[in-house]
Amino acid sequence: MGRRIRVPDVLTFRRAVEAVPNQRDRMRIKALYLLAARVSEVAFRDSDAPAYGRLMEHRVDEYMGEPVLLTKLVTLKKREQRKKGEPVFRIVALPLNPRYEPWALELLELIKEHGSLEPIFGATRWALFKTVKKWFRVRAHYLRHARITHLVEYYGFTGEEVTVYVGWSFKTSVGVPMMDRYAHLSWRTYLPKLLKPLPRVRTVEI
Repeated sequence: MGRRIRVPDVLTFRRAVEAVPNQRDRMRIKALYLLAARVSEVAFRDSDAPAYGRLMEHRVDEYMGEPVLLTKLVTLKKREQRKKGEPVFRIVALPLNPRYEPWALELLELIKEHGSLEPIFGATRWALFKTVKKWFRVRAHYLRHARITHLVEYYGFTGEEVTVYVGWSFKTSVGVPMMDRYAHLSWRTYLPKLLKPLPRVRTVEI
């Protein structure tokens, strides 16, 4: 992509996703967006890199009286770094109250039924790339960019909160990678901002 593609507002974006007629592809897109994930982080099959999707873990927690879906997934930096050392993880927290995030509830139902997200991510990176390209004519990374844009513009995330959510590296003044040290706690810093009602979007019935 030579030029940056504009990200529509939350309502317009979600309507476009709900309009995808293929159920599996629609769920792939929703999950990639909500997790702000690179396809390499969620693919369950790969030939030239570890299948990091198999390292994903999910559990339900509660915070501020709200049920929360926690997904622990590998955070990948530059491709040449992927084979060095142990993988680094981040935790993405999503409210399960459908008033705030109905798509998270759909992911949880899938996880409960199958034990993982393999039904949608049981594919190679290339297959996931093609899914996004087929329906939106953009690279898969656009979904990560769209999520970040909405976290800032709709939910009011700070730069630090975005960093924690998407797994970017940031360091203290003494150079200690804070994300790596506090990943197990950091989702609590941004979750209150996700407790914001969404614009009304019609959900496609299966």
